[in-house]
Amino acid sequence: MVWDQARIQQLIDDKIEESLELEYKGGELSKKKDELRNTLSKEVSALANSNGGNLIIGVDEDKDKNVPTGYSLIDRKEWSKERIENIITSNIQPRISGLIIHPIIIDNKEDQVLYVIEVPKSDTAHQAKIL
Repeated sequence: MVWDQARIQQLIDDKIEESLELEYKGGELSKKKDELRNTLSKEVSALANSNGGNLIIGVDEDKDKNVPTGYSLIDRKEWSKERIENIITSNIQPRISGLIIHPIIIDNKEDQVLYVIEVPKSDTAHQAKIL
């Protein structure tokens, strides 16, 4: 299945709740480097250690209901796909193979994106390095 703005918008419109295989994080995390690094490491390793799933960064959520409420995009110039991937690979041991990161452009704003991180189910235990 393709990840694009229409699919993300459908999750928001349908108020698809977080689950063991779906997690939303707002783009405000990108303003706090250590918090973003810790959150990425913790959430990605948790997904890999369970059934795998998707972490979407750049979508706000209603914390009480765990449903998406709208976009909270990330500055792509500051947080490139490669930088996100580097954070994940350097802070989770052992490395998770098969990880895919999709940058999703919203409303044709090339510099503002959200990221969908597809995390496969792993056959080994992964540990996040948290600072």
